[in-house]
Amino acid sequence: MKEDFSSILRARYRHYVGVKVVSLPGKCVLVSWLLFSALFLRNRIAGCESWRLPEVFFPHISLIRPQLLDPLRIVVQVFWLFFMRTPPQKSRTRGFSRRLRYAVGGAKGRLQGLANKAWLQPSFWQTRDANVARRHRQPLTIALAAVLAVLCITVPLDPLAQFVFATALFGILLVFNRLPGRFPQMLMIVLSLLISCRYIWWRCSSTLNFDDPLGLALGIVLLLAELYAWLVLLLGYFQNIWPLNRPAKSLPKDTADWPSVDIFVPSYNEDLEVVRATIYACQGLDWPKDKLEIYLLDDGRRDDFRDFARDVGVHYITRDDNRHAKAGNINNALKQSRGEYVAIFDCDHIPTRAFLQLSMGWFLGDPKLALVQTPHHFFSPDPFERNLSNFRKVPNEGGLFYGLIQNG
Repeated sequence: MKEDFSSILRARYRHYVGVKVVSLPGKCVLVSWLLFSALFLRNRIAGCESWRLPEVFFPHISLIRPQLLDPLRIVVQVFWLFFMRTPPQKSRTRGFSRRLRYAVGGAKGRLQGLANKAWLQPSFWQTRDANVARRHRQPLTIALAAVLAVLCITVPLDPLAQFVFATALFGILLVFNRLPGRFPQMLMIVLSLLISCRYIWWRCSSTLNFDDPLGLALGIVLLLAELYAWLVLLLGYFQNIWPLNRPAKSLPKDTADWPSVDIFVPSYNEDLEVVRATIYACQGLDWPKDKLEIYLLDDGRRDDFRDFARDVGVHYITRDDNRHAKAGNINNALKQSRGEYVAIFDCDHIPTRAFLQLSMGWFLGDPKLALVQTPHHFFSPDPFERNLSNFRKVPNEGGLFYGLIQNG
C-alpha cells in the first residue's frame, strides 16, 4: 500500500528543516524542491519517488551542502537531459517534445488538483472551464498575442537590448525546432515576421529625414522598395504556411477501368535528336497500349519530323500558320484528339515510366479536377549552372518551386 504523499511531504519537510548540518540556502533549496515535486512530479515516474529525483537526474550535486558552482552544473545537466540524453525506446515521442508534454501535462494535473482542493467544486470548475474555452479563450488569446506583437514591434531598444532580443528569439527557435509537426515552421514564420515588422516600423518612424526635401524623397523611394520586399515576404509566408504534400492516388486494379490518354509533344524549331528522346520515353510509359495515343505537334512543318513520326508509329499534326504560337498549336491538336485525358510534355522533357500511374489517380478520385501539374527535374545544367560550374552542387531553383511553393 502506498503511503500518503502529504504525510511523506510533511515528514520530509520537518526532517530537512530540523537537520542542523544543512545550511539555510540548502534548506531553501530542499523545501523548494519538495514543493515542486508535490505540484508537478508526484507519481510521474514509475518506481522512483519524486523526492529522490534530484539524486537520479543530478547525482553530482548535493542538496544537503550546496556549492557555489551548483547553478552552472544544474544548467549543464538540464541541457544534457533535454537535448542529449536518449529517451526510452518505448516512448511514443522522443526528445524535448516528450519531456515538454510530460511537464505540461503534470503541471495541468497538479494545478487542477490544487484548485479542487481549494473548495472549488468539480462541476463548477468544469462548467467554468468550458464556458471560458467557448466564449473567451480564443478572443483573449488573440488579443494577448496582438498586444505582445505590438510591444515587440514598437518598443525601442538600445543595441545591447536588441542583441539580447534577437538572441532570445534564436534560442527559442533552436528549442522548439525539436518538436514534431508544423508548429516549429509556424513559430519560425511568426518570429521572422516580428523581426521584419520591427525593422519596417523603425524605418517608417525613425529614419526619414523631413528637414531635407531631397533626402526625404530619396528616402521614401528606398522605403517603398523595402516595403515591396516586405510585402513579398508576407505573401510568400501566406502562400507556403500550410503545404499540402499530396501523395499519389491509387488507380483501379483492373486496367480496363483506366481512362484513355492522349500525349501531346509540341515542337517548333528544336532539333529532331531532342524530340526523339521524348517520343521514345512517351512510348515506354506503363499504360495500356490500346488506351495511349502519342501526337507530335510540329509547328515547324518539317519533313524529317513527319517521316520520324511515321516510322515510330505516332500521330503527326501540323498546321498552315503559327497563330498564337504554342497555345494555338495545342488548341489545334485538341480538335483532332479523342482521348479522355491529355498529357502535355515539352519536347525536351522526358517522362518517367510511372508518370501516368502516379498522376492519373487524382482525376479518377475527383471528377471536378481539371488540371494536375507535376514537378520536373533537370539532367542538364541551365545557363547559370553551366557558367558558374555549380550544377548538382547547388539545388536548382525548380526544387524550390515544385518542392515548396507549388505545394503551398
